[in-house]
Amino acid sequence: MIKESKGSFYGIKNMLNFKFIGLIVLFQILLYFIFKKKILKSIIKLKLIDKPGKNKIHKSNIPLTGGIILFFSLILYFISAFLFTKIYSNNDIFNDSVLIFFIGGSFAFFIGIVDDILHLKVEKKILALSIFNILLFQQIGFFQTNIIIFDNSFFDLKINTASLGLIISILFFLSYHYALVILDGIDGIFGLYSISIFTIFFFFFEMNIYLSSFILYFLLILIFITILNLKNDLFFGNSGSLLVSALIPYFVLYFYNQRQNDYYSFIFLTLFIIPVLDMTRLFFKRLIARKSPFSKDLNHFHHLLLKRYSLNFSIFIYLSLCFLPFFMIKFFFINPIILVIIQIITYFYLADKSKPKKS
Repeated sequence: MIKESKGSFYGIKNMLNFKFIGLIVLFQILLYFIFKKKILKSIIKLKLIDKPGKNKIHKSNIPLTGGIILFFSLILYFISAFLFTKIYSNNDIFNDSVLIFFIGGSFAFFIGIVDDILHLKVEKKILALSIFNILLFQQIGFFQTNIIIFDNSFFDLKINTASLGLIISILFFLSYHYALVILDGIDGIFGLYSISIFTIFFFFFEMNIYLSSFILYFLLILIFITILNLKNDLFFGNSGSLLVSALIPYFVLYFYNQRQNDYYSFIFLTLFIIPVLDMTRLFFKRLIARKSPFSKDLNHFHHLLLKRYSLNFSIFIYLSLCFLPFFMIKFFFINPIILVIIQIITYFYLADKSKPKKS
């Protein structure tokens, strides 16, 4: 039986083994710097290097090691938790929801690492992820969206979607997942978005001690990798972006369907509306131009911002638009529908304003 915390941060701060998690993170960082040169040699042999080119803004070769570090960090976490702590007892690690998240993230990682080496077509990656997640979601109840709840000052509505629960969850996962993958376009934005949303998960969502521990550890490793990314020491690579972009929608589905929090549809919508809206805009724009909806270009929202503003200010605008509404709902009790509408209007205004003027 898993003990539930009474609030993700405040309820677990006396239970969570911060020292243990801190030591694993420090050990992981130490391992990275000890074996950095050997890792780079292996990466070069495998050709896991992102070279400058069309539709890319970096000017030098960057190793694609972020995902590899993330994956082996999770392996280290499970081994350490199983061997050295009492967080997991009676082999619960093999039955807990954390293991399910790890399995799903691992599949995405392996698809990504193959893509980094062989450069798979987007359609093949989406097909593989679709088949895997259909099989996964069929077996795991908390991934199936059987009811959609709208609860705010305008209306109170519950829609039973049990017959379509699996389809809704798969469509949500694929759209949010791919929207996050294509967010990895300018230095730091993908990592900072991921850090922001995992921080929100940790501090503002109720969950059991296992998930709290896992999220805290993953968050600290994400911070480390993002710092290296900002220093141009590495990129997340497809392996990293697919892994993280799988875990985030997994957690959103878990939190929404478990009903342990007083958050409803429009509150969740504020967290993912911007990347999904940007992906949708690009899809239709490419289709109208008779291009593949999966073709690459520099017309993403973050690229448009970068054409007008500095890198730091572009990232600040993007993250503020994504996450400020959540905090306004949480602390100022503003109606979430109003904030979603403001998000959408602001997005289109900034996207249009940031387009280069035709001569």
